[in-house]
Amino acid sequence: MRAVATIVSTLAALLLLLVGTAAPAAAQRADFCAGAETPHFANGFADLKAVLGETMGQPLECEHPNTANGDTLQQTTLGLSFYDHTANTPQFTDGWNHWALGPAGVVAWTGDQAPAALLASNPIPPETQCVQVGGGTCLRTEVELADTLTMLAQTHTAAPLLRIAGLAGYVIHYGDLAAATLGLFRPSRGDVVLNSVLKTYPTIDRGPVLAHELQHVTDWIVDSRALRTERGCLATETNAFHTEAATWSELVGTTRRPAANDLEREFNAIANALAKDPSAFADRLSTVYHDECQPG
Repeated sequence: MRAVATIVSTLAALLLLLVGTAAPAAAQRADFCAGAETPHFANGFADLKAVLGETMGQPLECEHPNTANGDTLQQTTLGLSFYDHTANTPQFTDGWNHWALGPAGVVAWTGDQAPAALLASNPIPPETQCVQVGGGTCLRTEVELADTLTMLAQTHTAAPLLRIAGLAGYVIHYGDLAAATLGLFRPSRGDVVLNSVLKTYPTIDRGPVLAHELQHVTDWIVDSRALRTERGCLATETNAFHTEAATWSELVGTTRRPAANDLEREFNAIANALAKDPSAFADRLSTVYHDECQPG
């Protein structure tokens, strides 16, 4: 239930920025950096830099909003990095050549006409709701999923994960995913996508799926490099299934009710397997995720 692949995320840098102290006004005017922060590539810009290398040059300022259109900008020694919120992609241009990190990897073109493909593959909905998830933090979500976030915010297991995702600027929304994929997280795009088929399930059934993906988000923020190794990949999958089971148990009680559908039967089976023999469950995950967790 992941979508991480080959890019490097620096969402931890964003987290530090969000909780950092404010810089003097003069310093902010100079380079848009806060406090002791220095210009650096973060989030999607860091992902794009990892692919383009020296083509992007080095940052001359910190990422900052473009109040004219809702994008964010960052001047570099070789051009301009900007986040296109309409296509939900980080991009870089040297004035004529363009590169963008889309769902399928980097797309390049010349001139000012971006490929239509950048707008495809589960874009973040333009209309989202900011749901308060505790600690003065809100998490943006598609309106239809607001009740799921509100429910999870009342749980011991998922509430901290919601707040971490909110601080990191993630967005939660539905998307058209493969039938076997209930959810995925995309660090390069800062979102968690739940399979649209979950719209037909009760709110309580969406909770464990979202909690599973939020655990991946937290693990990625804490140490994205580790998750790009086989050991780290398997570790985050184990963490996510533990979180899924714990969230389900909180929502329905330790004496689980009879399953009302196939998804609830899966939740019950996972929770029972983890309670009975967590080591055996981890071994089975190693087999299931062996190919997916291979580096490269």
